[in-house]
Amino acid sequence: MRIALWQAAGQAAGQPAGQSQERGERLAALRSAALEAAAQGARLLLAPELGLVGEVAPRELAALAEPSDGEGPRAVGRIAAEAGLAILIGYPERCTGRIYSAALLVDRHGHSLASYRRTHVRPEEEQLVARGQWLTIVPFEGRRLGLLLGYDLAFPEAARGLVLSGADLLVAAGGGSWGDAHLLEVLLPARALENGVPLAWASHATGDGAAIPPSRVLGADGRPLVRLAEAPAVAVADLPPAAAAIDLRDRRPQLYQRLAMVDAVAGRAASLI
Repeated sequence: MRIALWQAAGQAAGQPAGQSQERGERLAALRSAALEAAAQGARLLLAPELGLVGEVAPRELAALAEPSDGEGPRAVGRIAAEAGLAILIGYPERCTGRIYSAALLVDRHGHSLASYRRTHVRPEEEQLVARGQWLTIVPFEGRRLGLLLGYDLAFPEAARGLVLSGADLLVAAGGGSWGDAHLLEVLLPARALENGVPLAWASHATGDGAAIPPSRVLGADGRPLVRLAEAPAVAVADLPPAAAAIDLRDRRPQLYQRLAMVDAVAGRAASLI
């Protein structure tokens, strides 16, 4: 399967933090990227976290958030149908009074396949962004996509849980919730290698010294199949056929279960203080 990455334009020079590009500009850029990716034979275009609104501060998300069937997501569906390829893009979702950092996946006909909500939230976001409550796997083109968003990559359990549930490709819309480029440069290949599956990561273009590493596709061995420079761009990579699942029989889940039980007990104790 051929996959494309859209490294969207980051915050414009001189633009105050927390202000996004106009919606029309973002959609026009997404449409251009989708048509370019389709012309190169891609079946899926992966865009960054908050790719639909741009780089914004958490406090700005409430003003930009919309339902999963809002005008922004519907516009993404129209672009996917026009280009004839699937699109995964991050956006701020509003649902039942809460704001989530979500990833919308639409097929090449523009039909919604999933809206995954980021399950891990940084401490400074806790009053502004709600945690998603489930992991998401989507069958696609003979593969099983495990969906991740930005800060999810900091925790090995999310990627491992997806692979144990049958995901054979990890797709991560990145950028908006990350703040340590050096750490992520280590974790991206680690998440692919330790689980034995390819990993695709799309981020905003940020320039040298920024907190978000450039977009890339990594093979199951953690080595890059394609890596973009810092500038806004579209790139494609051909994924090898899905391989046999990595042998995880040497795991000792009974030990890890005890760790989860300790977390639960600690949480109950904290609630009594």
